[in-house]
Amino acid sequence: MMIKVDLTKNGETYTESIMDDKVDNFESQILDSSSLKIQNLNSEIEEVSKKQERHRARTLKRLVGKNGSNRVRTVGLKRMRKEKLKDGFTTFLEWSWVSTLFIFSASFFFSWLFFAFFWHLILWLHGDLDPRQFQADSNYVPCVFGIEDFTSSFLFSMETQTSIGYGLRVSSHKCPDAVILQCVQTVIGILLDATVIGLFFVKVSRPGRRAITVVFSKNAVITKRNGLLRLIFQVANIQTSQLIEAHFRGQVLVKEVTQEGEVINHAQREIKVSTQIDKENDVGEDRGLFLLPIQVSHTIDSDSPLYSLTPADLLANKMEFIFSMEAVVEPSGNTTQAITSFLCDEILWGCRFESCVEWDEGEGVFKVDVGRINQVARDHNTPRMSAKELGDLPGVSV
Repeated sequence: MMIKVDLTKNGETYTESIMDDKVDNFESQILDSSSLKIQNLNSEIEEVSKKQERHRARTLKRLVGKNGSNRVRTVGLKRMRKEKLKDGFTTFLEWSWVSTLFIFSASFFFSWLFFAFFWHLILWLHGDLDPRQFQADSNYVPCVFGIEDFTSSFLFSMETQTSIGYGLRVSSHKCPDAVILQCVQTVIGILLDATVIGLFFVKVSRPGRRAITVVFSKNAVITKRNGLLRLIFQVANIQTSQLIEAHFRGQVLVKEVTQEGEVINHAQREIKVSTQIDKENDVGEDRGLFLLPIQVSHTIDSDSPLYSLTPADLLANKMEFIFSMEAVVEPSGNTTQAITSFLCDEILWGCRFESCVEWDEGEGVFKVDVGRINQVARDHNTPRMSAKELGDLPGVSV
């Protein structure tokens, strides 16, 4: 039997007549892909190409990107710039690597240049730069041997601070002021090295980098589990080191109107999440043991912002669901946070996640295929009605 279906390719929608058995195969390929998927009003699921995904990331209104980036730019900093400089350590850590390496290099260069000026000044005051001193007295001992001009003073300053010691330029014991300057430059050089190395290590070992290895599914699903509708997403840890005391939080960015008529366009409303397969009236547990991928669920009950929404209402809504994971990094003991968000069309109603974990008898290990973390399948037991409508059915309570 031939049927007509709407297909999307490279952002363009076209109609094609195909066999009905091929429709199932075509949809199965979309559901099995690791790409981002969106669902339309007809319950059809479309695959989003990488180009379309980048376009969505640039144009769609969202607070948190799929990769956890914070889409906030602070303006009006002229009056607050001094306040940021007071918190210099945090400000430095937020700089890009290009800026950081430039500041590191510039700090060393200007310190060498600064002390080179004083070395040159001391030699000039002692007359060591006058070649007639050496011609008049063959046994004349300068403050520093091998200094002829400012360039050689700069090289001596750099060799002193970095402890290179090529042997061509060396200080003598005849000038107390030169000895004092050499001691001061050595101490300041050590402090500068310690500061740069410490800041570099802190920047490299920031716990935020560990969050990159926490992978969230690109889609969330709404499925019926243990008699209740639940919003579910998956998350996996791709590092071999463990994340200790991992716990999850969920918030939804909505437009709220208070009893007094005040409109809050970007209200952040907390929603309950659980890492367990809860039954009705169970108290959810937001902590999970991060050995295998975790399915985090939000039960759509009377306290949920999704309670009265049908699939069509959900797609017409402008809510953004933001979920975060906080845990302690095992090797360093630092706390890290990974975050993601889902827009309403990224939530697939009537789907469930396929398992991405298999037991390998040959190697005797569990294998986690992270490439399948966004693989979903149709769940025909999930009704296309709101949780409120489902609860109003005879024999069903929500």
